[in-house]
Amino acid sequence: MLKPPDTVRLVMEAVCVLCGVLAIAIPNPTNPKERIMSYWEASKKFLSEKDFLLRLIHYDKENIKEEVMKRIRDKYISQTTIFNVKRVEKASSAAKGLCEWILALDDYEKVLRVVRPKQQRYNESKQDVDRLQASLRKTRDELELLNNEIQKL
Repeated sequence: MLKPPDTVRLVMEAVCVLCGVLAIAIPNPTNPKERIMSYWEASKKFLSEKDFLLRLIHYDKENIKEEVMKRIRDKYISQTTIFNVKRVEKASSAAKGLCEWILALDDYEKVLRVVRPKQQRYNESKQDVDRLQASLRKTRDELELLNNEIQKL
């Protein structure tokens, strides 16, 4: 596809940003002496990689960088007239799936921002409980030793 629909181009650019794929410099069509950065060329290359789907499936959604997600929201998701599932589906069913994936990652990251501090507090509390239980076991063992000594007397 030499010139994809804007919706497909936008979705693929967002996928590249999320996956850390850099734009490729290409000659400017209006002035071949100049070079412009193209995510479409990078997208075509990325799509042709044999592990493309595996990279999406195993995407580290737990550790999405805040600045990457901000860029995705500000530059892509905010364009609701172009970047929406129904409009993308009209251009490409494959791009529709990628659009849904990006929107799902956006929702997941929003939930994660709320849940992560709670998980951290839970883990800290669990460590406190484990430490206190160890201390309790030690105190009970000492008490048992003292009780045994008292029994001997």
